[in-house]
Amino acid sequence: MADDVSTLERTLLGLVALDQPCTAYHIRQRFIQSPSPRWSGSAGAIYPALSRLTERGLLAAREDSENPRRARWLRITSRGRKALKDALLAPVTRRDVMDYDPLRARVRALGALPASSRVEALAHSSEELDDALTDAKNFLRDVMDEAADPYRVLAALGGLRAAAARRRWLDDVMMVAQRQAQARDGWAWVHDAAIGALNEMGHSQSGIHEAPVEKTSSS
Repeated sequence: MADDVSTLERTLLGLVALDQPCTAYHIRQRFIQSPSPRWSGSAGAIYPALSRLTERGLLAAREDSENPRRARWLRITSRGRKALKDALLAPVTRRDVMDYDPLRARVRALGALPASSRVEALAHSSEELDDALTDAKNFLRDVMDEAADPYRVLAALGGLRAAAARRRWLDDVMMVAQRQAQARDGWAWVHDAAIGALNEMGHSQSGIHEAPVEKTSSS
């Protein structure tokens, strides 16, 4: 029977395989250093997951009797390598490439607010995204300084490019919200931007209607 692993367990197996021999503390630090908030790196999540993988025979642990803290050094087993390979070769799902996005969901509902309130609703998101972009830049620099694995650098580069694209998109959202707050037309720009994006990706625009005349919202 195949050893099914969760997304967290797959990540842990990969980290141990690349950094072995290593301790659970070392693996936890990898999570803490990452700018991604997907996992907090909390001891309450990482350590039990590593223990489960060890109990299942996917990781092997050797206690260092000479270390005062009796650290346990982790290595991936042959069974663990097979589980990791199976997990990485499994078909990618739609959720893997486009998961639920709370920020997009927030933007989707902005039309329910008065025009004068939309910029305010976006302000905190803009600040948080600026911080995330800075973290992604710093993380990529750190990885480039220490990593010999090109895929670790590519993963960090992907995070930076995703954050930068998100920043550009939020700038567009903010610009439209500001235009509407000033009782200026924003829909025509949105329509043209959407057409431009489809053109860049080689999609036909047949059947797409012209931009409607926008009704300005009362404040």
